Order: sequence, then structure tokens, then C-alpha cells
Amino acid sequence: AVSGGAAGEQEAVERLRKQNPKNPQSVLDLVRSHRGLVLKAELIALLLSRLVLLAPAPYRHQLRRLAAFSLPETQVLATLAQELLEHSLLTDLKSLVARTLSGLDMFHHGRSGSPVRGGGGGGG
Repeated sequence: AVSGGAAGEQEAVERLRKQNPKNPQSVLDLVRSHRGLVLKAELIALLLSRLVLLAPAPYRHQLRRLAAFSLPETQVLATLAQELLEHSLLTDLKSLVARTLSGLDMFHHGRSGSPVRGGGGGGG
């Protein structure tokens, strides 16, 4: 008895053989590439954590593509890419909020630098 995963792989290989009867090398190349998918995903995850982690913003397009991976073999990579993408976007959001708050702060302080109370014009 062959397990479901192995049976699915065998069916896929057979389909490739039927689609490429005159080019067995391309079938072999595809099978080898698929078998190396876990190692490739691990390598890319390592590169992401070493190189992209420090400044993920320029890589958002690539991170979105990697985050969309849905194979079990690429799940760790997809999760890491999603986390880096979220980190990048959160950093931008924090920066935007800080700029907005500092802009609002300017409008809420009088000339002396003390806060101006809103909602009324006089005390007394």
C-alpha cells in the first residue's frame, strides 16, 4: 500500500511523463526540483532572516509573493515572509502615527509651549 502523499506524487510524475513523452530529462528536472523544495525554502528563509530582517520595506513585493506560498513544504517560509511584511508595514504605520501626532501637538500648544485647553474661550 502506498500512502496518499506518495500516491499523489506518483500520479503527478506519471502525468508529467505522458505530457512530455519525448523529453524525459525535463520530467526528471521537475521531479528533482520538487524534491529540493524544502531545502530551497530553508535557504530562502535563512537569507530573509539574515538580510531582509534589518530593512524589509524594499522587499515588500517579494515578501508578498513568498507569503502567498501554500504548500506544506513552504509553510515556514510563507509564515516568515508574512511576519517580515507585517513588521515592515507596522514600522511605516508607527512612523505615520508619530508624524501625525507631532503635527497635532503643534496645533495644541500655545506660544509659551504650554498646552492650550480646547473647548472654550475664557475662564472666569
